[in-house]
Amino acid sequence: MVEHQGNIIIGADDITLDCAGNMVSSLVPGSGMGIALNNRIKVTVKNCYVQDFEVGLAYLRA
Repeated sequence: MVEHQGNIIIGADDITLDCAGNMVSSLVPGSGMGIALNNRIKVTVKNCYVQDFEVGLAYLRA
């Protein structure tokens, strides 16, 4: 069972996601997740514009 799904799924520990000022946006406004991570440690998300999702950044046990 997948608990979180997103446009970008962080699948590793000890990483940095640097969007370099770029946008992550939903094709269907008000739905889904932009960036998702589950059971992760030492993750940095920076310089990201996230818009039009139900949840912009979703994390569980992270």
